Amino acid sequence: MPAEIRKEHLLFPFFVPFFFFVFVQNVFCIIKILVEVKQITHHSMMEILKTIDYPQFRELFFASSKDEAMNAYLKKVLA
Repeated sequence: MPAEIRKEHLLFPFFVPFFFFVFVQNVFCIIKILVEVKQITHHSMMEILKTIDYPQFRELFFASSKDEAMNAYLKKVLA
């Protein structure tokens, strides 16, 4: 047992719950922010497909695509 017990050692157990509470509160704030960011930036696939400029998509996609099977399928679907 230590010969000298300092006041800081006696207060330590009381600070642990406070710091844990602050940590949990910050985590919840971060989660709330991320949920709001997802609501703003996340769009369903149908919304994305409706906004594609298909003539420009064809031009850019087929110019850079190297997968012949995918090219054949998309040409059939976009025809």
